[in-house]
Amino acid sequence: MAHPTKAGARDWAGLAVLTLPCVLVSMDISVLYLALPLLSADLAPTATQTLWIVDVYGFLLAGFLLERFWWGSVFLLNTPVMLALLVAAPLLVPEHRDPAPGRLDLAGVALSLAAVLPVVYGVKLLAEDDPGWAAPVAVASGLAAGALFARRQARSAHPLIDPGLLRSRTVAVPLAVNSLTMFALVGVMLFTAQYLQLVAGLGPPAAALWMLPAMLATVAGVAAATVLARRLSLGAVIATGLTTAVAGLLAATRLEVGSSPAFLVGCAGVLAAGVGMVATSATDAVVAGAPPERAGGVSALSEAGTELGGALGVAVLGTIAAAVYRARSAPPYLPEVPGEPAASARETLAGAVAAAAQAPPYLREPMLEAAFAAFVSGLRVTCLVAAAVLACAAVLAAVLLRKARPGAPSPQPHRDPPAG
Repeated sequence: MAHPTKAGARDWAGLAVLTLPCVLVSMDISVLYLALPLLSADLAPTATQTLWIVDVYGFLLAGFLLERFWWGSVFLLNTPVMLALLVAAPLLVPEHRDPAPGRLDLAGVALSLAAVLPVVYGVKLLAEDDPGWAAPVAVASGLAAGALFARRQARSAHPLIDPGLLRSRTVAVPLAVNSLTMFALVGVMLFTAQYLQLVAGLGPPAAALWMLPAMLATVAGVAAATVLARRLSLGAVIATGLTTAVAGLLAATRLEVGSSPAFLVGCAGVLAAGVGMVATSATDAVVAGAPPERAGGVSALSEAGTELGGALGVAVLGTIAAAVYRARSAPPYLPEVPGEPAASARETLAGAVAAAAQAPPYLREPMLEAAFAAFVSGLRVTCLVAAAVLACAAVLAAVLLRKARPGAPSPQPHRDPPAG
């Protein structure tokens, strides 16, 4: 097919429309992070319930409102964006279809949910004092469903995930690396928003503005990856981005209760810049590694991996942070207060802040100091774990993708005949 050498106004408008679905996802998650302190104060969830509040949206798929309206208003933000998408997409986005799309594997969809949700549920139960047998049973049942899902995909004529695509290093490795990168980013950004509001004492609008430089750093990472892709191998570009992200995470382990918000935002910015480099290179490699008729499916697979990585980041890193907070908020670290506020204070930082407001004056300052120290300890451990994960991913990418060129199509076959 012949392609114009230069994009026109209609092409750029179509590209803008294509970004709207991503805006919907990122907006809902970002504003939910900002809403979490107010939401926690209103609903008083446990540590596990807090993680589910943040995570459940990602599995089944700002400031500017939080200051003047109730926290539920954040979910209304996507309404005008969705209306614009519905109107503009049919007019500006050309239609491309897989000539043989096949049927939607509803049983595969059910198995995928049966695999993911129990595993995440079991991991989050570990944040409680006594998870009992429910945690290992949930994880085991999820893994069993995952095995059935993998077997069904290998035998299906129209799989949700084409096993042939995953046999290519230039598809499978970038998919895994991209998921691990989002695992680290989303898990850490969750606690960054809480630190800015609950520890540093910023309001939702101010916290949103403080987080803006970190978001803009992602754009810088994308630009850097574009330049490096002309000179380096795919593995080198991805490893450079991952190393940059690790540097930001390791710097964040030096955070203290009295640190300036600029310090944490700077660390988050370095992390986000590295993530931008990885996401650009990995997504480009995944899409380029698929034949044109499978581009839509592999693009959806890439997005699903990103969502899953972010959701698992909240689950795993959130559970680790909650466990550290619970250990550090136990007596004698957090002073006792009578009644229900004491239990709430030991579950979440927002609960501790609410409990301190109801405590006798002589206990308020010690309670807040102990709660802030416990939260920052959890944040530091979380950053250290995330850094270790990304360091391993950097080695993996550098070794397995050392000969791959950015954007080069995969020479390997993509579709095997179904078994049986």
